[in-house]
Amino acid sequence: MTEELEITNNEQSSVKERLLKFIEFKRINPRQFEELAGLSTSYISNMRKSIKPSTFDSKIAPVFPELNKLWLLHGEGNMINSSQNEKENDLHSDQGLHLIRNKPHDEQMEMLYNKIDKLESTIEILKERDQLYFKAIIAHLGITSNDENEVEKSKKSSTS
Repeated sequence: MTEELEITNNEQSSVKERLLKFIEFKRINPRQFEELAGLSTSYISNMRKSIKPSTFDSKIAPVFPELNKLWLLHGEGNMINSSQNEKENDLHSDQGLHLIRNKPHDEQMEMLYNKIDKLESTIEILKERDQLYFKAIIAHLGITSNDENEVEKSKKSSTS
């Protein structure tokens, strides 16, 4: 298990702090988390004490099944569900391929579709993050929109 996955309870931390740790672990920002989970914008910044278990079950868990409910709501256990760690590791290992092949066809398809969905979601999040980084760099360098168009043209011509 990696060090990041072994983040355990901290009785002093709040639900909001633990949620922000999870968001950082996922390498997304709070706005992206809110969007993916179908929560209102500023949901996290407006959090007072906790998250209703029903909100976790209906909105957060379906999108982030790896997030340990007990850890988030009560600070108990690990941040990531151990069964989710095992599933993720299984799909990435040589044995994981063997495990998929030994499952009934329907289970194989479901596992692969789930993996594809996660990868597509990750790609979209990374694209958004890259666009934000690009805009921040452009702003930091003081490049105008005309200059930005030139940068885009040069990127396209260098990949052709």
